[in-house]
Amino acid sequence: MTKANYSQFKTYLQSISEKYKCWWNLYTLTDAEGKKQEKQLSSPFDFGLMVETLQPKQEQEKAERLPVLEGIRKYAQDRVLLVGKPGSGKSTALARLLLEEAEKPTPIEGEGLEEEWSIPVLVELRYWQTSVFERIQAFLQQHDANLNLDETSLKTLLRQGKLLLLIDGVNELPSEDARRQVAVFRKDYPQTSMIFTTRDLVVGGDLGIEKKLEMQPLNETQMREFVMAYLPQQGEELLQRLGSRLREFGKTPLLLWMLCSLFQQTGNIPPNLGMVFRLFTQNYESNWRGDVAVTAESRRWWKSLLEHLAFVMMRGQPVTEFRVAIPKREVEEIFTKYLDAEKLDKPRDYAKCWLEDLLKHHLIQVGSGDKIEFRHQLLQEYYAAEYLLRQLPHINDAKLQHDYLNLLKWTEPVALMLALVEDEAQVLRVVRLALDVDLMLGARFAGEVKPEFHKKTVDLVSEQKLKNGQEVTNWLQVQLFGKTRSQAAIAYLQQFLQSPDSDVRRIAVWVLRQVGEPAIDVLFKVLKHPDSGVREAAISALGEIGNDIVIPKLIEMLEDSEPDVRQKAIFSLEKLDCETVIPGLLKVIQDPVRNVKQMAKLALKKMNRKVVISASIKALQNPDSSIRKNAADTLGEIGNETAIYALSKLEEDVDLDFSLRVKYALFKLQNKSVKNESKSHQNNQEVQGNQELEKKEKIIKSLKNLEHRDHILRGNAIVDLISLDCKQAIPKIIDALKDPSAHVRSNAITGIGIFFNKFPEYREEIKTVIHTLIEVLRDSSSHVRSVAAITLSSIGSEEAIPPLIEGLKDSDSLVRASVTQALGKFISEKTIPALVQSLQDKDLLVRESAGEALAKVKGHNIEQYLPYFTNLISTQAGQQALRTIIDIQEQCQFYNHDIFLYPSVEDDKNSDIHTSSNINNFYGDVGNINTGDVKIKGNQIGTQNNQQTEYKE
Repeated sequence: MTKANYSQFKTYLQSISEKYKCWWNLYTLTDAEGKKQEKQLSSPFDFGLMVETLQPKQEQEKAERLPVLEGIRKYAQDRVLLVGKPGSGKSTALARLLLEEAEKPTPIEGEGLEEEWSIPVLVELRYWQTSVFERIQAFLQQHDANLNLDETSLKTLLRQGKLLLLIDGVNELPSEDARRQVAVFRKDYPQTSMIFTTRDLVVGGDLGIEKKLEMQPLNETQMREFVMAYLPQQGEELLQRLGSRLREFGKTPLLLWMLCSLFQQTGNIPPNLGMVFRLFTQNYESNWRGDVAVTAESRRWWKSLLEHLAFVMMRGQPVTEFRVAIPKREVEEIFTKYLDAEKLDKPRDYAKCWLEDLLKHHLIQVGSGDKIEFRHQLLQEYYAAEYLLRQLPHINDAKLQHDYLNLLKWTEPVALMLALVEDEAQVLRVVRLALDVDLMLGARFAGEVKPEFHKKTVDLVSEQKLKNGQEVTNWLQVQLFGKTRSQAAIAYLQQFLQSPDSDVRRIAVWVLRQVGEPAIDVLFKVLKHPDSGVREAAISALGEIGNDIVIPKLIEMLEDSEPDVRQKAIFSLEKLDCETVIPGLLKVIQDPVRNVKQMAKLALKKMNRKVVISASIKALQNPDSSIRKNAADTLGEIGNETAIYALSKLEEDVDLDFSLRVKYALFKLQNKSVKNESKSHQNNQEVQGNQELEKKEKIIKSLKNLEHRDHILRGNAIVDLISLDCKQAIPKIIDALKDPSAHVRSNAITGIGIFFNKFPEYREEIKTVIHTLIEVLRDSSSHVRSVAAITLSSIGSEEAIPPLIEGLKDSDSLVRASVTQALGKFISEKTIPALVQSLQDKDLLVRESAGEALAKVKGHNIEQYLPYFTNLISTQAGQQALRTIIDIQEQCQFYNHDIFLYPSVEDDKNSDIHTSSNINNFYGDVGNINTGDVKIKGNQIGTQNNQQTEYKE
C-alpha cells in the first residue's frame, strides 16, 4: 500500500486506537462508573489464555498449544477459524488484535513498510444485512464517515492483500444463503488474510477452513491468578470459599469475571451458574446503576422487558434459529405490545422512554445499523431462561417438548432455568420429558438442577431403556452418567470399573473427568489398576480436571512400568502447562525408552517458552543431578539471554559432567546467535541460484530413475518429482499407472491427485485418466485400490461414484475405509444410503470413516436418517451411530426428528395427553429410507425411553 493510500485510512485507524485502547471493557459488562473500580485489571488475556490446534482424534497428541494472539497471527495468512464457547474470549481476542494492528508503525513513520502494511477491519456477522462487502463498508464508515469505498475499490484492496479481516460470529449468520456467501467470499480473495470466529463448528460449518484453533478453558493456575489480580484484598477469601467449585464457575473468563465482580460487591458466592447470572444482573441494577436518574416505574419494568425481549429474540425464523441483534424500531413495537397487554395506559410512550433508559443504564446496547443486542449472548440466554421459568407451570408437556426441549437453541437457556427451579416436581418433569426427547439431553439436564435434586434426577437416568424396552448398553449407560457431570453419578460409574469389558472400564474412567474434582479420589485409586489402558484413561481424566492436587500424582506416573502410560502422563502434564510440572518432565528426559524421552523433550518445547526457561533456570539448582543436567540441555535448545546469564555462572561447577553440559548449552546458544547474524549477510541471489541448480539436477536424476529396473527407485522417483513440483513429469507419471510394481502404481496414483490440485492447467489432461483410475479400483493390490479411491475423491469426478459404491463390498477393510472416506467427498442422494449402510460394517475403521463422512453432510434431508441411526445404538456400530446422531442434531439444530415434524401444540391444560410404556408415537411418518440392504419404515423416534408421551388426535 502506498503512502497515498495509507493516508486515506489515517482517521479510521486513529478512531480504532481511541475506541479500542481499553479493549477489555468492550466485552465486560459494567458501565463507566463501574469500570473505575476495576482499573487495576486490564484483561483476562493478561493471564495467558491459550488456543490449541484442532486435530483428528487419532492425532490429538500432535496438537499445538499457543497463546491466543500468537496462534491467530501465526495462521492468519492461511485463514484460521477460532472456535470457542460464549465468553471464552474469541471476540475479545479480535478486539485486541484490531487495536495492535491499528497501532503498528505506519508507512509515514517508518521506512520500507508499504508492502507489509494491511488495514485491519472487524466484520461482525451478527449484523448481517446483504453481504460481506456491506459489513466491511459499515465498519469502515463507523470509524470514519468520510471513508466511502465502493465495492470495486474494496475488491481491489482485497486482491492486493491490503486488508486484514477479523470476521466474528460465523454461527450468528442468519441463513444458509448468508453462510454460502461468506464461504464464496473466503475463496474469492486468497490474497487477503482472514481470521474467523465461531461458537460451534457444526452450526454454520467451518467454511472449508483447514486450520482451526480452539479456545482453551482457564486452568486452575490461571483462575487463581485472575482472582488475585482482580481482588487483591478479597481474592484469597473467595478462593478458599469456592474450594473445588472454582472450575465450575471459571469455565470461561467472562463467567469468572462476573463471579469476581459479584463477590466484590456483595461478598456472596451463588450456589450455581443460574444464580450467578440472577444475582449479577440484580446487583448491576441496584448497586452499579442504582443512582441513575430514572423513574421508579421505569426501573420496575426493566427485568420484565429484558426477559420478554430475550424470549422474542430466541424465537427466530426458521424455528431452529434465533437472533442476536434486532432493529431498534422492532424492539419499540415488541415493548409496546407487551406493555399494552399489561394494561398500561400509554404503552407506546412508555416503550420508547424505557427502551432509552435500558440502553443508557442496562445490559443492552445499540450496535451496527441501529440494531439492539444484549451486551453478551450469555445474557440473552439468561434472560430467556428467566422468562421460560415464569411460563413453565403454564406450558403443557407436548409444547414444552416441541417448542423448547427439542430445539438446540433452547438447550443453554433451559439448563440455566433448571438451576433456578425450586419445585422438585417441575424439575423431575422437565428432566423426564428431556429424556423422552433425547437421552443425552436428558442426562445433561439431570446434572443442571439444584444439588438437592441430583440424586433423583440421576436415578431417572439410570432407569432408562431403549425404545421397545431394550436395555441400554453398558457403554451408553456410562456415557449418560458422565453427561450428568453429577457427584451422584460416581457410585454408578464405579460399578462399571469392574466390568469384564476393557472398553467399558476405560470409558467409565474417562467420563469421570466430567464429574470433576469430586471424582479425584476415585481416579487416584484407579492409577493402580492392573489394566494399563485403564491407568492411561485415569491419567487423561486427571489431566482434564487439571488442578494442583493432581500434578504430584501425574508426576508419579512418569515412573509407571508401561511406556504408553508414561507417555500419556507426559501429554497430560504438558497440557497443564505450568511451572510445577517441569522438574518431572526434565527428569523423564533420561527415560530408557526413546519414544518417551523424545515426547518429554517435545513437550517442553511446546509449552510456554517463558515458563519453561524460568523453571529450567531454577532446576539448575535442583539436588537431583539428572534434573540439573537435563535443565541445562533444555536451556541449550530454547534458552534466551536470561538463560545465558544463568548458565555462565555454572560453567565451573564441581560436577564435571554437569559443567560440560552447561558449557555445551552456552556454546549452542551463542553459536545460534552467530548463525542468525551470518545468515542475514548472505547473498540471497547466490543462495537462490544454487537452490535452482540443485533442483534441476534432482529433476534430471529423478526423470532418469523413472526408467530404472529397480521398482523401489522408480517409485521413489515419483515421490521426488512430486516434491519438486515437476510439471513435465505428469505424462510419465500417468504412464506409470501401468507399471508392474504395486509400489510404483500407488505412488503414481498419489502423484496424479497432487498434480491435479496443484496445477489447474493440467486438469483436463489428468481427467483423461479417470477411467484408468476407476479400473484400478479392481487392482490386485489392496493398497493400490485404497489409494485410487482417495485420489478419485480428490479429483472429484462423479463418474467414480458407482464403482466406489461397489468398492464397499471389497474384501479388504482398509479399502472399504478409504472408499467411505472418498464417498464423503461425493455427498448426494446416491451416496448417503451407501454411507449409512457402512455404519454397520464389521470393521471399526470402516464404521468410523463412514460416521465421519456422514457428520459432514450438509442438507440432503440427512435428519430423516436419525431414527435409523438410533436403531443402531444397541449394535456394534452403536458408538459411531451416537457420534453421527450428535453431529446431525447439531447441524439440523433439533434433537428428535419425529417431534420436530409434529405440529406445534398450543398451551391447553385440558390437552388429552397421557404417558405410555410403549414408544413415542408422534404420528410423524419419516417415510421409507433406502439404505441398500436395510429399509426403515414408518414411525421411528430419534430417542428412547420406557415412559414416553403419546398424543391422541
